[in-house]
Amino acid sequence: MKSFTRTHSCATLLRIRRFVEAVLTYTNSTKVDIIAHSMGATLARQIIRGGIIQDNIEACMIGKPINEQIRTFIGIASANFGLCTCNKETAAKMPACGVMVSRNNNNF
Repeated sequence: MKSFTRTHSCATLLRIRRFVEAVLTYTNSTKVDIIAHSMGATLARQIIRGGIIQDNIEACMIGKPINEQIRTFIGIASANFGLCTCNKETAAKMPACGVMVSRNNNNF
């Protein structure tokens, strides 16, 4: 049941975003392909979207959207809208529901 306690922290999102940016720089490419599984797909979607996010500790700026730098995105078995047990009541108690306060969109 570890999946119920996992979160999209600012630290994790920033680390993944910097990795994608480093790949673009190192390869001297204008676009990358991202293939992600499970929680990795939802993390990847957030770093592509960018913006300011609020986790349970802090707010952070992920950066500008990089969707123009993504050639292909494949998400395998991801919980794009949270877990099936997520609703307005449980989302506040289960970080894995993915209901982070985002200044880019409205959740639920």
